[in-house]
Amino acid sequence: MNSDRSAQSKYFLPLLISAVLVVGIILGAILSNPNWVTSTPRSSDSGYGELDYLIQLIDENYVDSVDVESLKSKAYQAFLAELDPHSSYLPPVDNLAMEEEMSGEFEGIGVQFEIVRDTIMVDAALPGGPSEKVGILTGDRIVEVDGKNLAGIQISSQEVVKNLRGRAGTKVNVGVIRPGSKTRLYFTIERDKIPLNTVDASFMLNSHTGFIRLSRFSETSAKEVISAIDQLNKEGMAQLILDLRGNPGGLLGSAIEICDALLPASELIVYTEGLKRDREDYFATSEGLFEKKPICILVDRYSASASEIVAGAVQDHDRGWIVGERTFGKGLVQEPMPLSNGAAITLTVARYYTPSGRCIQRPYNAGVEAYFAENKPIENENDSTPYYTDSGRIVYGGGGILPDISVRESEQNMDLILSLYSTGNLQEIMFNLTQKFRKQWVKAYPTVKEWINHQNSWKPVLQASFLEQLNAAEKELWTAKPLGREEVLRRIQEGIARNIWGMQGYYEVSNPSDPYIKAALKALK
Repeated sequence: MNSDRSAQSKYFLPLLISAVLVVGIILGAILSNPNWVTSTPRSSDSGYGELDYLIQLIDENYVDSVDVESLKSKAYQAFLAELDPHSSYLPPVDNLAMEEEMSGEFEGIGVQFEIVRDTIMVDAALPGGPSEKVGILTGDRIVEVDGKNLAGIQISSQEVVKNLRGRAGTKVNVGVIRPGSKTRLYFTIERDKIPLNTVDASFMLNSHTGFIRLSRFSETSAKEVISAIDQLNKEGMAQLILDLRGNPGGLLGSAIEICDALLPASELIVYTEGLKRDREDYFATSEGLFEKKPICILVDRYSASASEIVAGAVQDHDRGWIVGERTFGKGLVQEPMPLSNGAAITLTVARYYTPSGRCIQRPYNAGVEAYFAENKPIENENDSTPYYTDSGRIVYGGGGILPDISVRESEQNMDLILSLYSTGNLQEIMFNLTQKFRKQWVKAYPTVKEWINHQNSWKPVLQASFLEQLNAAEKELWTAKPLGREEVLRRIQEGIARNIWGMQGYYEVSNPSDPYIKAALKALK
């Protein structure tokens, strides 16, 4: 899933999740420095003079035309890739996008989208944003922008962003095809500042258990999490499940502030140290909102960087349970160093260590490509040095955070949904079903809770409508693989809930059958 600056799609299909989250880890994890936006620019003359001179010689003398910026980007990136997987070069456009990502807002029309069959599909019009205000709906196909056709031309996410984003106050004319409408619809949208909320959902799972889903760590994340805890406390929360699955990390400062809300004063949260950087300790500084009540942290193989700092601090102080899979294992700290042309390099300057003294950085001596390949948990991927939690439990470093309680989703029933997704039609069916039932369901069930409570009424109708939209090949798959049918229908329901009621709706529908949630609730007993 993308937004105006290309957000991630990671809600329903594990195959897509794997690819998108790996990219998310690269972009999010390299920003684990609280001074990303405010760092003082450094001179680009020293260290890059020879390389810049070489590129200048090519530009002025090469027999054919050369894209200098592209050449420079590739050269710098190749140079930095020899150091470690997280030292990186960001061209000006990517650097700006990352600054927006970490600042917690951007300027645009306020939609999340993905590209399906060369068509821009609206995943969601962000609540209160410019697109929602003019009537853009989930499932709309954006086919035209300012008179320019954008459908069926193999457009990239970057090109979509370039066409849709712009300064707040400027206007863009968008042509939309809506399922069920015979004519193309046109909207004039005035761009605005769009908040990038990082708390996707926050609600009570039951009468005493709160749930918070955090997607990344930006400048606003700590404020969002603390606000969510405060509200849930008022609703009677006696224990908390904090979901960091798929969270690629972000700002170190945000992770420290969130830990400060969970740990007693003076507890060590994390420390950083490098060959040319002195040790720097970070402690919990004040009485937090949730220092004594039970907590579970949910993690998986895509939880990285700042997510691992939070999980490591909670685990080392025996503050709560870590539930899920071994985390990614990103224990390197980058310092952003802006260049004169608007680009930046993020250079690894230190390692971070959990309170017990372990660095959880996983090995990368097999090369960057292998390092960022799909991260299958490896149980023996740790160093042999034992470290000790406050209560004396042994933990290890060198390969991510190993959870206290392991959970792995069964892949037994995933074959059918992956096969259906490969046909390219499943997402479109989900959008079509959303459009078909939206008005009827919103009128009958004003909240997602009411929708869930009356599922016996609408489930058979939804299943029949879904089967009607399958093509011949997909119907053959449905007949041949009965074990996966319930999983497919469950994912369809989760997707429709997200399309109608947002991410809060998605998690309220998905959590009751989520094995991670079940394991966390069991541990909290």
